[in-house]
Amino acid sequence: MTEFICSWDKTALIITILTIVIVAVVSVALIVRLTGRYKLKGKNHGLVLSILIIAYLLPVILILPFLYMPTKISVDDKNLIVNQIKGKIEIPINEILEIRAIKTGDLSNNIRTFGSGGLFGYLGKFENPQFGNYQMYVVNKKNLFVLKTQNGKIYVFSCKNPEKLIQVINNQIFN
Repeated sequence: MTEFICSWDKTALIITILTIVIVAVVSVALIVRLTGRYKLKGKNHGLVLSILIIAYLLPVILILPFLYMPTKISVDDKNLIVNQIKGKIEIPINEILEIRAIKTGDLSNNIRTFGSGGLFGYLGKFENPQFGNYQMYVVNKKNLFVLKTQNGKIYVFSCKNPEKLIQVINNQIFN
């Protein structure tokens, strides 16, 4: 089994850190402020409860993109495996029609239809004129590759040394 680490680019790292800090500060400020007011006045129970729920939900919402963040990509005899915090995506090598390196510019005119545009990476469902609808699991926009399967799915991934990964896959497809 060959493994390729998914390392972050500066943009994703900065967006993630800033978002976590802002959400933490806002959540703590809401909780502290509202619990103080609630103790003093004891009125508006519904409003206080609603805002406290929001303050606690904000950090929970951060967990979703974290779960889908790719950590490494592995290639064994039969599958390309994208390891995520929540589990893995397995793509059988015999179903791969095309795999090739791409540049950041190939993702221009992206429309994010459902996903994250930098928080824990660039994750989810996207669309652009070149690829149409595709799924992206990227933490570094400098090391990109696209993968197309027989069932029409298109994926964009990133990892360290994508050229070697592409070579390993192509060797298995054509041998």
